[in-house]
Amino acid sequence: MQRLTKKDMLIVLSFLAIWFPLIYLREYINIPLDMWIYIVSIGELILLIPLIYLYKKNNWTSKTLGFKKFRLRGCFLIFVLLIFSFSINIVYSIILGNFKINTQIDLRPIIKMLSNYQIFILVFGGTIIAPFAEELYFRSLIFKTLSVKSNYIIAAILSSILFASAHLYIPSFLPIFVLGFMFSYLYKQTKSIWPSIIMHSANNLIAFITTIILAKFS
Repeated sequence: MQRLTKKDMLIVLSFLAIWFPLIYLREYINIPLDMWIYIVSIGELILLIPLIYLYKKNNWTSKTLGFKKFRLRGCFLIFVLLIFSFSINIVYSIILGNFKINTQIDLRPIIKMLSNYQIFILVFGGTIIAPFAEELYFRSLIFKTLSVKSNYIIAAILSSILFASAHLYIPSFLPIFVLGFMFSYLYKQTKSIWPSIIMHSANNLIAFITTIILAKFS
């Protein structure tokens, strides 16, 4: 991937600034729950706009973005990193729990108010749209661009900081940062964006299933 100009990077980061508030829009603006669900679920696609712009401008191909086949080893890495990620989350949650701090935003009250169709839209957005859009933006674009200008570790750290900051919840910054670093590691090792998308999707799906079960039976 070629180096991006300062103008290109400004365009890329400006869309991140637009996307930042969407997740928590309902906390500050009184909008219908239905509308908020669609905004959260589909709003992730905003991140693809600068990528499409650069794709056409620089004559990139699908391989430039990391859409390549990967070996079976990639599946093993996904499995191992998922276990490692959830282990970190459990330990981190226990530590912060001792200080009465929630490491995740509690979606159970919202889940209880939703119809099955609305839950489907929310889960679809969180497990299909979000992993696809976020991995293309933070790994294919941000991480890969930074890797051209610096080494892999620095690029992974910086892109993971942006990734964690984008979720706008301080208590969950560390585990999300670690998750972002794992996604970058997957991308680096497999040279394909698919493993990080798959792991991201699996991580979110497990979180959604757990939340829905707790909401329905609590």
